Amino acid sequence: MSLYIVAREPGAKGTKEVAAVDLGPYQLLHKIKSAVAHLLEGDIWGDRFPLLMNSSDTDAYYGPEEVGKLYAEMEQLVHELELRSPAELRPDDEPHDPMLPTQLLNGSAANLADYFLTVDGQPVLRVLLDLCRIAASRHLEIAFT
Repeated sequence: MSLYIVAREPGAKGTKEVAAVDLGPYQLLHKIKSAVAHLLEGDIWGDRFPLLMNSSDTDAYYGPEEVGKLYAEMEQLVHELELRSPAELRPDDEPHDPMLPTQLLNGSAANLADYFLTVDGQPVLRVLLDLCRIAASRHLEIAFT
């Protein structure tokens, strides 16, 4: 099962997609969130990045009024992970799930912002940040399906 994230016009219920990404297995987002909780939130899940961290991994929804806040969270999160090395992942954070293909990891990444990859080989966090930027600038909603 793959996680699809879409920015769309409010109320369109998927009929007017503006931007979208096929993230990959649902487990990937959970692994990213685990690393964020450990490295950036002091193991207090959702303490600093509540919109992203406290949302469902499978069916999150952000209305246009929340998207700007989510974008601000993602900007801060990406900035902080640019300063962190993949070597800082602890065994619980490391994505060694047999359901998570190794091609979704960038073994040569210099930082954690570029470590996790979409099914298309793009850095997950940068793709999500760009999707949030588009949605915030156009007053769109974001849905995880």
